[in-house]
Amino acid sequence: VMAASAGLYGLSSRRGLVGVATAAPISVAFTLATPPQMLAGATHLQNATVLALVSLAGALWGVGVGALLMRKRTRPQVPVTPLKAAIALGVILAIATGITMSIVVANDLQNGGAWIILTILVISLPALGATWRKAIERLIGTIIGFCIAFVVSLVAPSGWVDVLISLVFFALTAYVKLDSPKQYWQFTMFLTPAVVLAAGSSTNVLSTDVWRVIATVIGAAISMGIVAVLLWFNKLKPVKQSAAA
Repeated sequence: VMAASAGLYGLSSRRGLVGVATAAPISVAFTLATPPQMLAGATHLQNATVLALVSLAGALWGVGVGALLMRKRTRPQVPVTPLKAAIALGVILAIATGITMSIVVANDLQNGGAWIILTILVISLPALGATWRKAIERLIGTIIGFCIAFVVSLVAPSGWVDVLISLVFFALTAYVKLDSPKQYWQFTMFLTPAVVLAAGSSTNVLSTDVWRVIATVIGAAISMGIVAVLLWFNKLKPVKQSAAA
């Protein structure tokens, strides 16, 4: 399932959707790594049905809010990828994420393992230069965000206070995301403490923080391997990309 989702995501670069449709395979990764139990004592089919309905509601909410926020904003043209490069990206993403998810599930790595998949998906871009730059910026932003989350975990009590603070960081993340001149490392810098505080509020913020950095480093390393393979096959063309209509 993970391989098929990531493969289709890689093929979507042909339409300029890489970076736009990232949430789809990432959602699959987290669902596989930590299968949610929506209803206690329910069958797998009942839980899957409720999960599908909740996911649909969340997707419709996101589309509605996104349409409202983007109503008066100019949408830039997005680069599309040549067909052969899109196929190569899809195949290699499918292999890399499929193998990684098998390891994650077999070793019960849960959210930490899902973060490895997330990092692979957000860093692996059709353009070689963009991929290297994004990997470096993600590592920088994650390390800074790690330090922020660590300081917050020392001075703030656990539980609902961490959740409230995470909401502030999520708001800053959304602001940076909508402000295109902002750099990617700034986005990651705010996203890291937001997710770490939200996820660690019910367990341990520090352990969640450490896992986040480890997962990012592993995912970035795998992404660099993907780029190396694509470059070796001479399938990836970081220049002369056309723009999607």
